[in-house]
Amino acid sequence: MSAHLDVAVRGTVGDTSASAGQKIAAFGKSAVVWIVVVALVLIAAIIGFLSSTDAGEERYLHYDNTGEDGTAALAGVLRSHGVKVSTTEDYEKALAGAKDPDTTVLVFNPDTVEQAKRNRIRDAVKEHGSHLALVDPGFEVAGYSSHVLFAGDSTYTNTHPEPSCDFGPASRAGKVERNGAGYRVLSGNGYEGCYPTDGDAYSLIHAPEGKGSVTVLGESTWFTNAKLREDGNAALSVGTAGLKPNVVIYFAMYDFDEGADPLSTVPGWFFMTLLWLLPIGLVAVIWAGRRFGPLAVETLPVTVPPIETVTGLAGLMHRTGNRSEALRILRASALVKMGRTLAVPANAESAEVCQAVASRTGYDYAELEYLFITAVPENDAQLSDLATRIANIEREVRAL
Repeated sequence: MSAHLDVAVRGTVGDTSASAGQKIAAFGKSAVVWIVVVALVLIAAIIGFLSSTDAGEERYLHYDNTGEDGTAALAGVLRSHGVKVSTTEDYEKALAGAKDPDTTVLVFNPDTVEQAKRNRIRDAVKEHGSHLALVDPGFEVAGYSSHVLFAGDSTYTNTHPEPSCDFGPASRAGKVERNGAGYRVLSGNGYEGCYPTDGDAYSLIHAPEGKGSVTVLGESTWFTNAKLREDGNAALSVGTAGLKPNVVIYFAMYDFDEGADPLSTVPGWFFMTLLWLLPIGLVAVIWAGRRFGPLAVETLPVTVPPIETVTGLAGLMHRTGNRSEALRILRASALVKMGRTLAVPANAESAEVCQAVASRTGYDYAELEYLFITAVPENDAQLSDLATRIANIEREVRAL
């Protein structure tokens, strides 16, 4: 329907566009706003949940673990003593450190490294003169050193022994608490055995390895945050790691193989997030499903105002180019409403309604007959003019 015809039929000539305030209010009520608000709330909730539940690094002896069983304090103490400390979980970086004569490679979990890789670190120490410190390597100590063997479960009556050796860090540390197994020297000269057991084993052995040296420490608790301040643990662990100006703290891990559990590589926070997202997704599905609601909330059949039907049908006829039919629909609607207002019988002819209108309003009957009976629009302009004049007369009669 053209703009002129719409104005004529609906009887309005004012600006029907919504004000800025109305537009803002309508936008505020739109679903988009609420969807964005809900999304932001959910994102903030997830971030807050992850922040509150993520306890950080928790692996035993890890250099980033600040808990009682971590070793984060050791790295801090070494740095405070002027030692250049780097940390890694990558074997190649640890091997590069073993090739630097000014570096100590401190290995946690040395028993998890493959045999061939252990031998490569040993050969690097022998060739380049670096220092290797192994924390409780167990049977795998043989892969790192040519002179030290694992003694198994050693026996001892003194759990807080004196070092009884000339190895600098141990002699300065003095007594330390021990609970673990011991190590035995296989062959060679120049080694230092500290904290002896009741047999021929030791809780600490420092032995030469080619141009370099290897220190085997049988107690992992000497390095933990909780035990570092007890007895001589700090002096022993810091002194052993600080024999060289640089330290590479290598947290070794088992190499992933086909038999390993793939889920073991997934961080713990992933499962917590998944558990949080499942109920959120369920609520979102329920919420989205209820958003649409029934197609019609009114009791059927739905009542449509007659003017909307007339206007829509007239517009449809106009868009198809059928001007005469569009005018006929507008005439019929106006005649019915004027006849009802003037108490003309419902079965009266169009001419009778025009006679009643002429007698009550003063309009010339010939003009009314032209508008409501005989006029045939030739173009859109004529149709708009006729529709406007019909709407004006209808409003005058309605105002009587």
